[in-house]
Amino acid sequence: MPGEWWVKNFIERYRNKLNLIAVQNIKRARAEKTLSEFQQFFNNIESVLENVPPTHIVNYDEINFSDDPGSAKCIFRRGTKYPERVMNSSKGCISVIFAATANGSVMPPYVVYKAETMWRQWVEGGPENARFN
Repeated sequence: MPGEWWVKNFIERYRNKLNLIAVQNIKRARAEKTLSEFQQFFNNIESVLENVPPTHIVNYDEINFSDDPGSAKCIFRRGTKYPERVMNSSKGCISVIFAATANGSVMPPYVVYKAETMWRQWVEGGPENARFN
């Protein structure tokens, strides 16, 4: 079975044809959409939004920021059952929701912390008119 060095050498041999790129995971159902499905969607939405003013059409997106320091390989004594790396922070997440209307108006961001208590320092210096939760 090929090992780690085989893969590295293979990539090096074909570096002019291959490129290592970080990918984003998507569900299979989303990746299998056809051109006709997209055309049908846009034809439908065009007729639905025909009499709706641009100020009433809102698009939003959520971005998750993680403070995950990632994992690392460390050397432990053979037989160690629970290898851990002690750090000042553990995996956490902050969600930021952005929204804009079809006429170009941008709404203030909405920031969601995964915590029972929100610290005052978390909102200091934040974007103007942003909402924090």
